[in-house]
Order: sequence, then structure tokens, then C-alpha cells
Amino acid sequence: NRESQRKGKKEQRRGREEKTQEEEEEEEEEEEEEEEFGEKN
Repeated sequence: NRESQRKGKKEQRRGREEKTQEEEEEEEEEEEEEEEFGEKN
């Protein structure tokens, strides 16, 4: 399940090509926080 979510996010990211490096780094940090939260539940 987590793998399919990750693939979906990467597909979305690929669709938005015009992004700055900074925005991508922020998204990656958010993803890590989501994973930590998911493991607690």
C-alpha cells in the first residue's frame, strides 16, 4: 500500500515539472513526517 502511494506521488511530481529545488525538498520532508505518523497508528 505504501509503495503504491509513493508511486502515485512520484507520478504527480513528474507531472509538475516546473518546480524549484526548494519546493521539492519541502515536499520530501512532509512525506517523511506522514510516514512517521502512519507508523504510530
